[in-house]
This record gives sequence, C-alpha cells and structure tokens, in this order.
Amino acid sequence: MWKVVQDRVPTLVELAKCCCGSLTSSLCLLCSKALEPVEHVFCHCGLVWKVWMKWVAMWNLHLVVPSNLHHFVLMWESLPVKSFLKEF
Repeated sequence: MWKVVQDRVPTLVELAKCCCGSLTSSLCLLCSKALEPVEHVFCHCGLVWKVWMKWVAMWNLHLVVPSNLHHFVLMWESLPVKSFLKEF
C-alpha cells in the first residue's frame, strides 16, 4: 500500500516516464479506455471498480469512487472491515 500511496507502482505511465515505453501505448491493460497511472489502476478503472464493489458487497458496505488514492486509503481505513474479518 505504501508504494501505491507514494505513486511507486510500475504502471505503464510510470514506465513511459523512465523511457521504458511510450505514452501512446500506456492505455490501461484492463479497460483500454484511459492512461494507466496508479490512481486509474486502483480506483478509476471500470473493471477494477467492479472488483471493489464485489468486496464491499460481501461486507454490506457502500463506497463512492474516490477522487484520488489518498482519499481512497483514508476511506478504506475508516470502514468497519476489521471487525468483519475477525469473524473468519
């Protein structure tokens, strides 16, 4: 999670910045609809958001798409998931 918050995940956009690719080929591998920065990969990709919705549905919770990763982490930390996981 530290790498995510620090924007240190080697997404296609980050790799393109290091001359390991190009921004023209940096579209999200999951949805092919947007560039693939860290925030897209973990929050804004439609396919990824469907996965998040499956998880929170299991816990009977509701989430709103966060504006950035910092808000996502703060939101996630405030959810009552820890008590649910103790049941397992």
